[in-house]
Amino acid sequence: MSKHYQAPILFVSITSTLPGPVAHTPEEYAQKLKAFAEKQKAERGIEAEARTYTSPDPARDLDTTLTRAICGERYRSRGHKFSSARRVPQGH
Repeated sequence: MSKHYQAPILFVSITSTLPGPVAHTPEEYAQKLKAFAEKQKAERGIEAEARTYTSPDPARDLDTTLTRAICGERYRSRGHKFSSARRVPQGH
């Protein structure tokens, strides 16, 4: 569908600050997700981007982080505050 409608794909992930089975650090995880997006671009001929967000509690922050990833500045302009240190919305 992405290729047919020329719609870009945004791969979004929220990961813990702790080592996990996929990667030892959030930076390593982000690199792997970016590589995945690049592979999809090449194999499928689509536009794709990857964004990784870090949280000490990904399950708790999932909804607000996904909203931030999708809406970006529009979400912020509605009065929601984000912590630059944690990269997740505050107060949610």
